[in-house]
Amino acid sequence: AYVVAAPVDDYVVNRTPKAEFVKGIGDEAYFVNGADARQLWVLVDGKAAVMVAIGDRPNDTGARNIATEIIKAIK
Repeated sequence: AYVVAAPVDDYVVNRTPKAEFVKGIGDEAYFVNGADARQLWVLVDGKAAVMVAIGDRPNDTGARNIATEIIKAIK
């Protein structure tokens, strides 16, 4: 698994028409299929983004849990 802190522009650029939106995490969140893994992008307080990806097999629950803990830690 890996986590990336990114600017809001990266959050916007990676939001594709195929994005699957997720409720209950950050301001807004979505899953997309990245080049190497399924990615969860989360907008945090409109000021930053967090991206979580886990290996070569999707693990949506794990990604959501990691993102939730990262957001708690940075607030």
